[in-house]
Amino acid sequence: RFQNLNELKNNITKGLQREKEEKERQRFRLAILEQISNQTKFELVPKAIESEIEVMVAELKASVRSMGLDWQNYLNQIGETEASLADKLRGEAEKRLRYALVLRQIAEEERIEPSSEEIKEEVNKSLQRFSSAKETEQSIDMASLFNYSKNILRNEKVFQLLEKYAP
Repeated sequence: RFQNLNELKNNITKGLQREKEEKERQRFRLAILEQISNQTKFELVPKAIESEIEVMVAELKASVRSMGLDWQNYLNQIGETEASLADKLRGEAEKRLRYALVLRQIAEEERIEPSSEEIKEEVNKSLQRFSSAKETEQSIDMASLFNYSKNILRNEKVFQLLEKYAP
């Protein structure tokens, strides 16, 4: 709650500034990854690309459904089939895989790993989004959440390292 209009304005201004800074940080990080990825030679396994496309389609389906839309109706509205959409996602899937491989390789070479305490804290943050233990049990695979949290933290540490050396 805000005491007056000035407090509200200041809060909005600070929020917009944080959002702008976060977008710039993400843009900068993607530029770093793109540069490293372009300078790195590796071959992507076709099965990995197909798997990443499946993940991207599943993410899009979940997003569409979370907005209360029917998946098939959504595809019809954008004039796509699931197969044609998957084909259009191929380039982005390849880019995501290249970025993931670059981040993983840097983490391995630099021996970057989050501590078990950091992972536990990140898992707990994720679990706070659920209203009850029953909802959590029904919705979450704890091993997957642990691995996801570990990867998020490891990638963040890699990005922090890269930002130190970036011009």
